[in-house]
Amino acid sequence: MSAIVATSLTQRYGSEVALDGVDLAVDAGEHLAVLGENGAGKTTLLRILATAARPTSGTLEMFGLDALVERRRLRARIGYVAHAPGLYPALSAAENLAFFCTLQGGAELLARIMRGRTAVIATHDHALANRLCQRTVELRRGRVAGVPTRLRVVH
Repeated sequence: MSAIVATSLTQRYGSEVALDGVDLAVDAGEHLAVLGENGAGKTTLLRILATAARPTSGTLEMFGLDALVERRRLRARIGYVAHAPGLYPALSAAENLAFFCTLQGGAELLARIMRGRTAVIATHDHALANRLCQRTVELRRGRVAGVPTRLRVVH
Protein backbone atom coordinates (compact mmCIF):
# COMPACT_ATOMS: atom_id res chain seq x y z
CA MET A 1 0.00 0.00 0.00
CA SER A 2 1.32 3.42 -0.92
CA ALA A 3 1.57 5.96 1.88
CA ILE A 4 2.37 8.79 -0.54
CA VAL A 5 1.13 9.14 -4.11
CA ALA A 6 2.03 12.32 -5.98
CA THR A 7 0.81 12.80 -9.54
CA SER A 8 2.09 15.51 -11.87
CA LEU A 9 3.20 17.81 -9.01
CA THR A 10 4.19 21.14 -10.49
CA GLN A 11 5.36 24.23 -8.64
CA ARG A 12 5.97 27.56 -10.31
CA TYR A 13 7.30 30.75 -8.80
CA GLY A 14 6.36 33.34 -11.39
CA SER A 15 7.96 32.18 -14.63
CA GLU A 16 10.39 29.83 -12.82
CA VAL A 17 9.46 26.13 -12.66
CA ALA A 18 10.67 24.52 -9.42
CA LEU A 19 8.91 21.17 -9.98
CA ASP A 20 7.82 20.01 -13.39
CA GLY A 21 5.20 17.23 -13.31
CA VAL A 22 6.77 15.00 -10.62
CA ASP A 23 5.13 11.59 -10.15
CA LEU A 24 6.10 9.71 -7.00
CA ALA A 25 4.82 6.72 -5.01
CA VAL A 26 6.26 5.77 -1.63
CA ASP A 27 5.05 2.62 0.09
CA ALA A 28 4.14 2.54 3.77
CA GLY A 29 7.29 1.97 5.82
CA GLU A 30 9.60 2.78 2.90
CA HIS A 31 12.49 5.23 3.19
CA LEU A 32 13.15 7.32 0.08
CA ALA A 33 15.97 9.82 -0.44
CA VAL A 34 15.57 12.67 -2.91
CA LEU A 35 18.96 13.66 -4.29
CA GLY A 36 19.89 16.67 -6.38
CA GLU A 37 21.96 19.79 -6.74
CA ASN A 38 20.98 23.18 -5.34
CA GLY A 39 17.91 24.42 -7.18
CA ALA A 40 16.82 20.95 -8.30
CA GLY A 41 13.52 21.17 -6.38
CA LYS A 42 14.26 18.96 -3.33
CA THR A 43 13.11 21.46 -0.72
CA THR A 44 10.07 22.45 -2.78
CA LEU A 45 9.04 18.79 -3.04
CA LEU A 46 9.52 18.20 0.70
CA ARG A 47 7.55 21.35 1.59
CA ILE A 48 4.66 20.09 -0.54
CA LEU A 49 4.88 16.60 1.00
CA ALA A 50 4.87 18.17 4.47
CA THR A 51 1.77 20.21 3.51
CA ALA A 52 3.74 23.39 4.21
CA ALA A 53 3.21 24.50 0.59
CA ARG A 54 0.56 23.88 -2.04
CA PRO A 55 1.63 22.86 -5.54
CA THR A 56 0.64 25.00 -8.49
CA SER A 57 -0.92 21.87 -9.99
CA GLY A 58 -1.05 18.12 -9.53
CA THR A 59 -2.48 15.82 -6.89
CA LEU A 60 -1.11 14.45 -3.63
CA GLU A 61 -2.58 11.64 -1.57
CA MET A 62 -1.04 10.67 1.75
CA PHE A 63 -2.22 7.80 3.94
CA GLY A 64 -5.40 7.62 1.89
CA LEU A 65 -6.25 11.32 2.33
CA ASP A 66 -6.22 14.13 -0.20
CA ALA A 67 -3.27 16.12 1.15
CA LEU A 68 -4.45 19.36 -0.44
CA VAL A 69 -7.79 19.14 1.37
CA GLU A 70 -6.91 17.28 4.61
CA ARG A 71 -3.79 19.26 5.56
CA ARG A 72 -4.71 19.62 9.24
CA ARG A 73 -5.45 15.91 9.73
CA LEU A 74 -2.23 14.94 7.99
CA ARG A 75 0.01 17.30 9.95
CA ALA A 76 -0.52 15.20 13.08
CA ARG A 77 1.21 12.35 11.22
CA ILE A 78 4.02 14.28 9.53
CA GLY A 79 7.40 15.35 10.83
CA TYR A 80 9.33 17.94 8.83
CA VAL A 81 12.75 19.42 9.49
CA ALA A 82 13.74 22.18 7.08
CA HIS A 83 17.35 22.57 6.01
CA ALA A 84 19.82 22.45 8.89
CA PRO A 85 18.41 23.82 12.15
CA GLY A 86 20.89 23.33 14.96
CA LEU A 87 23.31 21.26 12.89
CA TYR A 88 27.07 21.67 12.84
CA PRO A 89 28.23 22.87 9.40
CA ALA A 90 31.70 21.35 9.86
CA LEU A 91 30.12 17.87 10.07
CA SER A 92 28.61 15.92 7.21
CA ALA A 93 24.94 14.94 7.32
CA ALA A 94 25.92 11.44 8.44
CA GLU A 95 28.21 12.80 11.16
CA ASN A 96 25.47 15.13 12.44
CA LEU A 97 23.00 12.24 12.60
CA ALA A 98 25.50 10.03 14.40
CA PHE A 99 26.39 12.81 16.86
CA PHE A 100 22.80 13.65 17.83
CA CYS A 101 21.74 10.02 17.99
CA THR A 102 24.66 9.27 20.31
CA LEU A 103 23.56 12.12 22.58
CA GLN A 104 19.99 10.87 22.63
CA GLY A 105 20.48 7.17 23.20
CA GLY A 106 23.02 5.48 21.01
CA ALA A 107 23.63 4.48 17.44
CA GLU A 108 20.45 2.39 17.25
CA LEU A 109 18.21 5.41 17.84
CA LEU A 110 17.97 6.48 14.19
CA ALA A 111 17.22 2.96 13.00
CA ARG A 112 14.58 2.60 15.73
CA ILE A 113 12.99 5.94 14.82
CA MET A 114 12.80 5.08 11.12
CA ARG A 115 11.71 1.44 11.55
CA GLY A 116 8.17 0.96 10.33
CA ARG A 117 7.78 4.60 9.31
CA THR A 118 7.57 6.19 5.92
CA ALA A 119 10.38 8.68 5.39
CA VAL A 120 11.35 10.99 2.55
CA ILE A 121 14.62 12.89 2.98
CA ALA A 122 16.42 15.39 0.77
CA THR A 123 20.19 15.37 0.71
CA HIS A 124 23.29 15.93 -1.39
CA ASP A 125 24.99 13.03 0.45
CA HIS A 126 24.68 9.91 -1.73
CA ALA A 127 26.35 7.68 0.88
CA LEU A 128 23.91 8.77 3.60
CA ALA A 129 20.97 8.30 1.24
CA ASN A 130 22.09 4.78 0.34
CA ARG A 131 22.62 3.87 3.99
CA LEU A 132 19.28 5.20 5.30
CA CYS A 133 16.92 4.57 2.39
CA GLN A 134 15.80 1.64 0.29
CA ARG A 135 15.34 3.87 -2.77
CA THR A 136 16.68 7.14 -4.05
CA VAL A 137 15.44 9.42 -6.80
CA GLU A 138 17.37 12.27 -8.31
CA LEU A 139 15.88 15.65 -9.16
CA ARG A 140 17.39 17.75 -11.94
CA ARG A 141 15.91 21.15 -12.68
CA GLY A 142 12.61 20.26 -11.06
CA ARG A 143 12.16 16.92 -12.82
CA VAL A 144 12.85 13.43 -11.56
CA ALA A 145 15.83 12.25 -13.61
CA GLY A 146 15.22 9.47 -16.09
CA VAL A 147 13.26 8.95 -19.27
CA PRO A 148 10.62 7.83 -20.22
CA THR A 149 9.25 7.32 -16.69
CA ARG A 150 9.55 10.29 -14.40
CA LEU A 151 10.72 8.15 -11.49
CA ARG A 152 14.29 6.96 -11.70
CA VAL A 153 15.32 4.40 -9.11
CA VAL A 154 19.00 4.99 -8.42
CA HIS A 155 19.42 2.38 -5.67
